Formats: sequence, structure tokens, C-alpha cells
Amino acid sequence: MFVQLGDHFAKSADLKFKRTSWSRMFKVLATIASSSAVQADNGSVSKILELADDLLEKIADSREIERKEHDAWTKEYQETRAREITKLQAVDATISNIQAEISALNKRISIASDEKDEQ
Repeated sequence: MFVQLGDHFAKSADLKFKRTSWSRMFKVLATIASSSAVQADNGSVSKILELADDLLEKIADSREIERKEHDAWTKEYQETRAREITKLQAVDATISNIQAEISALNKRISIASDEKDEQ
């Protein structure tokens, strides 16, 4: 019976989790279950399997919630970044316009200064 339980835990660890922390947990449960000399009745084994499957489902649900939250955060970040880039481009354009105006004013000042010196 515990060999069946150990196989179930090992299969769950390999198939459902890429994070090593969860895989290790299920591998430990598999090792404990398979090395136990105590025989359990079918009801106990099926209850343990049911609890393990419930745990796996809750972990999967939790990971899905985390993924959705991360996706929402990423979307908000991208939108904010796009707005700030647009503002930055507008400021850069304004700076370029002001620099052109300053250059034009400097030329006018230079021309006026030259005309004054000629008089």
C-alpha cells in the first residue's frame, strides 16, 4: 500500500512542480511512504492520496492566483512605462524647440551687436 502511495507522491512531484522546494517535499513523502513497514488499509491510503491531491490542487490554485497578480502588475507597469516614455519624448521635443529658439536669439543678438559696433 505504501509503495502505491510513494509512487503517487513521486509522480506528483515529477509532473506538477518545477520548483525544487515542492518536488523535494513530495519526494520526501514518497520516500517515507515507500520505506514504511506498516501496512495500512485501503481507506487510509486512499484518504492520504485524496489529501495529497487536494494539496496539489490548492498549490496549483495558489500559483494561478500568483500568476494573475503578476500579469496584472506587469500590465500596469507596461502602461505606466509607456505613459512616462511619451511624456519624456514630449519633454525632449520641448527642450529641442527651446534650444532652437535660444540659438535663433543668440544669432539675433550677434547681428544686433555687430550692427551696433558698425555704427
